[in-house]
Amino acid sequence: TGCWKCEREKVVYDWTWLDGIVTNLTSRGIDVWFNVGFGNKLYMGDTFGEASVGFVPIHYGEECETAWKNFCRALAAHYRGRVDRFEIWNEVNGKSFWRPKEPNASEYARLVAITAEAIRGAQPDARCGGCVMGFPQAYLNEFKSAGGHRHLDFFGLHPYDPLPEREWPNRVKWMRDLFR
Repeated sequence: TGCWKCEREKVVYDWTWLDGIVTNLTSRGIDVWFNVGFGNKLYMGDTFGEASVGFVPIHYGEECETAWKNFCRALAAHYRGRVDRFEIWNEVNGKSFWRPKEPNASEYARLVAITAEAIRGAQPDARCGGCVMGFPQAYLNEFKSAGGHRHLDFFGLHPYDPLPEREWPNRVKWMRDLFR
């Protein structure tokens, strides 16, 4: 969803580029969901690149965290009736997407909680999900212990295995048992 691309001036949102994508996809019969990720250089001093890929808002203080929640609330409100599924962040257990700190499941649980709350504040029936890469069981156990699972309706795995289908049934069962 590119927070940085929609908010080039503080608290002024321009959805034009994203509207075009959503309209194009829905006109083709595709059911759209959003990955809500990326930081915003307006609120983060040490990111590289305009997109602030992987830079996590909760690591940058109250103003940045508030801006993140405002963006998520505005996004959900703008797309109410068109997009109702929001995956919160991407591959959070990898260093490239959890900057500038080391990946931390408890911190991810906190990001999930504040993001899901903001999204559902504007769209109460929204479905929120999470995502990791690989199959990090210890990370997922810690995420659950921190209560992150209580805010989610779905969870995605990016396995990157040579034959992911070989282990998929066991992994799905394990995930369902964990989050049940």
